[in-house]
Amino acid sequence: MANYIFKNTYQEIDTKDIWHKLIKTIQVGSEFQSVGRNPKTYNIESMNNHSISFSGGNRKEVEDIDLISFVDVITKLKTMEVY
Repeated sequence: MANYIFKNTYQEIDTKDIWHKLIKTIQVGSEFQSVGRNPKTYNIESMNNHSISFSGGNRKEVEDIDLISFVDVITKLKTMEVY
C-alpha cells in the first residue's frame, strides 16, 4: 500500500464525472505511468465514452477498462481512508 488519498476536490465529484473528465483529458497514443515503487509505462490505444483500451507494463495484450468497472473501483477507493 502506498498511502494514496483522494484530494478533497475529487472526493466530492461524482465518479461518473471523474470518468468524463478523464476521457476529455487523455489522448490516443499518450503514455501514462502506474503509481507505486516500480512504475510501469502504459499507452492509450483507444477510447470512447464507455471504455479505455491500454497496453504496456507487463501486459502482453491490449486491456480495457469500462465505465462500469471504473465507477465500481473509484467508488470503493473513495470510501477508504488511504489506498
